[in-house]
Amino acid sequence: MLSRLLGVEARTDLEQAVRRSLTGAAAEMRPTGADLAGRAIRAGRWRRARRGAGGALALLATTMVASGVLLHQPPPTVNPYLGVGLVAPTPQPDPTVPAPSPAARPMPALEGHAGWIAAGATDDRLMLSAGGEADIDLRHVRGVVSAHRAGDGWALVTGGEHPRLHWVSERHPPRLVLSGLDALVVADERVAWRRGTELGSARISAAGSLEQRSTVEVSAPAPDPVGFLGETVVLGAAPSPGAGNGNWSLWRPGVDRAPLSVSTPVTAVFGAMPDGPTAVGLVPETDRQCLALLDGARALAADRVECLPALPSAERPASLSPDGRWLLGSHRPPGSADARGTVQGSGPDADGAVVVDGAAGAVEEGAAVTVLVDVQAAFAGAQSAVAEVGGVPAPLGRAVWPDQVSVYYPVDGGVVHLRPELWMAGDEGAVEVLPFPGDPVVLVELA
Repeated sequence: MLSRLLGVEARTDLEQAVRRSLTGAAAEMRPTGADLAGRAIRAGRWRRARRGAGGALALLATTMVASGVLLHQPPPTVNPYLGVGLVAPTPQPDPTVPAPSPAARPMPALEGHAGWIAAGATDDRLMLSAGGEADIDLRHVRGVVSAHRAGDGWALVTGGEHPRLHWVSERHPPRLVLSGLDALVVADERVAWRRGTELGSARISAAGSLEQRSTVEVSAPAPDPVGFLGETVVLGAAPSPGAGNGNWSLWRPGVDRAPLSVSTPVTAVFGAMPDGPTAVGLVPETDRQCLALLDGARALAADRVECLPALPSAERPASLSPDGRWLLGSHRPPGSADARGTVQGSGPDADGAVVVDGAAGAVEEGAAVTVLVDVQAAFAGAQSAVAEVGGVPAPLGRAVWPDQVSVYYPVDGGVVHLRPELWMAGDEGAVEVLPFPGDPVVLVELA
């Protein structure tokens, strides 16, 4: 019993000694000022906030992918008026929505490598064959004014105050390539544009992207690109009726730091000859306009000039055949009411519209007359090199040469098919009007 009592008292004394030792040690330590509980609370809040932000980003990314914003995005373009970068998302076709049907009255068959875009009330379609067996849905590309074969597809230019460039192929839906522009021109696989005081040029690759891009800043008012002579961009515009000569300049992308002004008096530049640097245009001679060969390497200096009657007008659409043999344009007969036509590729002008009366193609009195020029014969001095094409309306837009012997051009109410050489030989069957009611169609090279 005594030993048990001694053991209990020993343990009690030991415990008391330990308590006193720990109490003294704690009293001698300085406070650290650390708020351990506060640290734990703040760390917990930070982890919850991080998990919340990650969830929000995941939700945003899921929403953007679902809406197509992150899919197939074109490079951003800069709006010069807002000064910010803008990306216009490319709408993706909804497989659950049926594609619009072609026009109720199909276009008559077009021979050769020629197709067409028909505008409808709610849709546009690019017809890749004469009978419409193959076509591309353009419901997301409105207001197409010209289409150009480029790479494995087509470059589509939309009109309006700020034109856009799209690219489409048989396997790919339309994709926005350039937007927010003030002027745009396409020739073959080359494209040039103006955005504010910036001039740009590039090539369209086989897949529809822009390569070999080059830009330069110019002073305001900046000239508009209107065509190409080889690798040189032609800048300027034809004058209004009675305004004298045009204001032209040339720019070689990647070489010139600024456009080079043209001092030669030039009224119109119709198109480039196959050699590239040479163009066919108009220059003033006393009181009339004359056909000229313009040398792009010498600031559009006129190498050859021939003054012939009834040449195409500078103010109306004109087209030079790819081989440089034929020039197709129009003019108004003397004494008829003059009205400025439409700049090539910008769509029909109400004042220049003509009426097609069925397949016969009766033309309003005083309307513009189609003019055909044998370029080779013209510069040989033959007065018969210029001929009027009677009984058919004048061109309202860009012509298409599907082969070396024929040309199609749009008119109000249809399309005219002309075989130049047969017409010059006096064959009245060399021209026909293919009626197509509704808005003028846009013609397309298929190959």
